[in-house]
Amino acid sequence: LSASAVFAVSTGEFELLGVTEQWVGKEWLGSKGYAYCGSIGPIELSENLRGQLELIGKGLQSMELRGLVGVDLVIEGDKAWVIEINPRWPASVELLERAGGYSAWEWHRWGCVGGLPRPRAAGKVSGCIAKAIFHAPVDLEFPAEWPRNRANTWADLPAPGEKIKAGSPVLTCLAAAPTRLLCDGLILERV
Repeated sequence: LSASAVFAVSTGEFELLGVTEQWVGKEWLGSKGYAYCGSIGPIELSENLRGQLELIGKGLQSMELRGLVGVDLVIEGDKAWVIEINPRWPASVELLERAGGYSAWEWHRWGCVGGLPRPRAAGKVSGCIAKAIFHAPVDLEFPAEWPRNRANTWADLPAPGEKIKAGSPVLTCLAAAPTRLLCDGLILERV
């Protein structure tokens, strides 16, 4: 399972904000190879995986990183393999923020500034959030009219009439549902 863990790292402490599944090179999104094309989650962690992520968090602390940090992982059974550390605002943080009901910006500020009170921890997560980046299957021109953005369905919309080359990102589809199965269905429908 390709995944991304999001940490807030400060001097002497860190917080694991959550983990999402990463979608990479998904043909149904028009993506190829190892290109990131979305996320879904958050995913539940076993005790063993949570322990491994705690060790990764301590490692990030020892590198003196600050603020939000994304760690790309491959999860195989009960083991997490680190692929890449991204010392920047991660693409999947918006899903965790919506699912957990906290401000990622407050956690980032806490990590960077130092001496600030610890932000409110993530609340009990219920449900599933997904974002899928749709890539153009052929050269196309974005339509002049697009459906209203009800329930935060779309993001990153191009300008009306914008020309988009085949294989390039077109827009981001968003979905939220009480279960993973429903969220999978909803995001597929929107794509």
